[in-house]
Amino acid sequence: MRYIINFSGDTMNEKSKTIDFKKEKERLQKIRAEGKKSTKVIVAVIVLITVLLGTYLLAVVREKPDLSDDTVYYTQGEEKGGFPVSFTSNDIISCEAFSSRIYVLTAKTLSAYKSNGENSFNVDFTFVDPAMTVSEKYGLVFDRGSSKYFVFNDKGLFYEGTTDGDRHIIQAAVDSKGNCAFVTKSEDSSCRVSFVNKAGKLVYMWSCAEEYVVAVDISSDSKELLCGAVGAYNGDILTKVYKLDINSDEEAKSFSLVGSGCVDVSFYGMDKAIVTCLDKRVIFNFRTDDGSPVEVAYTTEAEFIYSDGNGYTAVVTEKINSFDSVELSLYDKNNSVQFKAELPKDIIDVRVYGKNVFCLSRDSVIYLDSKGRIKKEVPCESKGDGLVVLSSRAFYYTVGNLRTGF
Repeated sequence: MRYIINFSGDTMNEKSKTIDFKKEKERLQKIRAEGKKSTKVIVAVIVLITVLLGTYLLAVVREKPDLSDDTVYYTQGEEKGGFPVSFTSNDIISCEAFSSRIYVLTAKTLSAYKSNGENSFNVDFTFVDPAMTVSEKYGLVFDRGSSKYFVFNDKGLFYEGTTDGDRHIIQAAVDSKGNCAFVTKSEDSSCRVSFVNKAGKLVYMWSCAEEYVVAVDISSDSKELLCGAVGAYNGDILTKVYKLDINSDEEAKSFSLVGSGCVDVSFYGMDKAIVTCLDKRVIFNFRTDDGSPVEVAYTTEAEFIYSDGNGYTAVVTEKINSFDSVELSLYDKNNSVQFKAELPKDIIDVRVYGKNVFCLSRDSVIYLDSKGRIKKEVPCESKGDGLVVLSSRAFYYTVGNLRTGF
């Protein structure tokens, strides 16, 4: 199970990233269970999980790629096109889309493909645990097992870098201008958050004293950062939401959420924050002193959550009194339910394109219209592992193939 945010088709305008939803659920369940014992144990668990996941990052980058460094290099694509696209290494990790390209991340290569299956370029690397996040015009591949990362666009490699002090990377974000936000381990605080501009220059750094930042986002004007941090309070899990101004040394705003652990945060406009938890979705308004939180609790604990950059979120939960189906609820920017739909229990992945939702089951790709009705269901030639959407067209991938959903 995954938690995924924004598939970034051509018309989308925000970031995209993938989080291992199963690991997040296990992490928060451990924290909640330990919270019944003592706050000290909760903090210890959070610290342990943070170390195991491979702690955070502070970036120092080169503006242009150094092709003499064999860690990362760029090659022009040679494939003529056509689907399915096969990977003999059978190691596809994830797929994302922007600027009329689908980007396929494997254990050793980032490959870009046009909608007809033609290969545009390949970037080879030597990472331990690669992960990818994208925006409207740029993508970021980073290594959770080391300090390495690189930024790319639809033309190929943009720049590459390593973290200050070779600190391992846990989470990162890239905006539509090529700027990057990173979270890093700190010697004198719980963690640090940094901002690197598109030229690779470090322009901002902030230390989080008590909680551990698990999610970060960049505002549309690249002037503010949004951080979701997890800690403990009186034996219970605590989420703190921070909005940071990169031109100021002080915290712009901070809000607390007791009893729920966030798995992601995202800006909606300049004044609102969407906080996604395993059991609820919360919207804070930065124009008010208390955030005026608007909360919606899911009917049961979420199995899948996917949000786009326009404030829509699809949440898949168990359907009460049903053994062979699940329920998908689509929420808008105000946390109002747009529709509820009943789906097969074997849902593997979900993507949102405004009010339209794409679902991948064990046997088919399912298209839902703006009212939650099944508009089309296309059989899969093989069992898929995930979905990617390019210009309202769905593709699905396995560990060894990228296929069309038509």
